[in-house]
Amino acid sequence: MVRARDDKPEQIARAIADTRQAIRSCKLCGFFATDEICDICADSSRSTELLCVVEQPTDILPLEKTNAFRGAIPILLEGKFLSARPILGPDDLPH
Repeated sequence: MVRARDDKPEQIARAIADTRQAIRSCKLCGFFATDEICDICADSSRSTELLCVVEQPTDILPLEKTNAFRGAIPILLEGKFLSARPILGPDDLPH
């Protein structure tokens, strides 16, 4: 790219800048979105009763490639992780 004499480096830089401005986090799950809600959350054919929690947005991609899971996929962001220690018991979960 350093030796490029055409405008390819500028095109790449512009594409990166445009993408950074266009992509945001989905308000419902945290995945990448161009609107307030991502395509996954906007898909009315997905079950709202099934839940698969992932640690980061890129964890959704392999799961989505399989087409095996058709529920909601919220993302744990900002260092908020699930603990292996049982802090809540089954009776503490909403029914």
